[in-house]
Amino acid sequence: MKRLFLLLMISVAPFVVYAQDIATHEDNTVVDAVVDSLETVVQNVVVVQKTVKFGYLSYSTVMKQMDEYAETMKTIEQLRVAYEAELKRSEENFSKLFAEYIEGQRTFPDNILLKRQKELQQAMDESIQFKNEARRILEGKEKEVMDRLRKKIDDAISRLGKERRYAFIINTDGDTYPFVNPEMGEDVTEEVMKMLR
Repeated sequence: MKRLFLLLMISVAPFVVYAQDIATHEDNTVVDAVVDSLETVVQNVVVVQKTVKFGYLSYSTVMKQMDEYAETMKTIEQLRVAYEAELKRSEENFSKLFAEYIEGQRTFPDNILLKRQKELQQAMDESIQFKNEARRILEGKEKEVMDRLRKKIDDAISRLGKERRYAFIINTDGDTYPFVNPEMGEDVTEEVMKMLR
């Protein structure tokens, strides 16, 4: 806002010089008109400076304080543990098949050796496919839940912004705004968290 005021004053300076120049050559009515218009502009800047209100919050703090967030993270973690256990079982099964293959490699006839190689390849392919599918399911579930939580937060922010007639509400996460002057804006983190309870 100070920059806006400074920019305005710099842009108005030529008019002041012009008004002074006119004053030396003409009557004071033109000068008075220019001065009046400059005073009006300055008053409007002061009014705008006083009426613009905004809020700020830490989006991640709000999200992590939601009851649903903790429950969701617990459910996703349980699902991740179940998939990891199944992957471990699959890897152990592959290791067992591989050990049997190595052990019998010298004594197996060619057709059994070929059959065991195919079993190993199939077990490895299934393990890779399961791992990729598990990752896709976990990422999809997490995205679905996070999108739902973000929508709730965004709705609460929007309601609060309209109620308090803020020009905007900014997210201070990620060092995007390393400084926000608390005299010009209000921290609404707590209010948004209360709205979500």
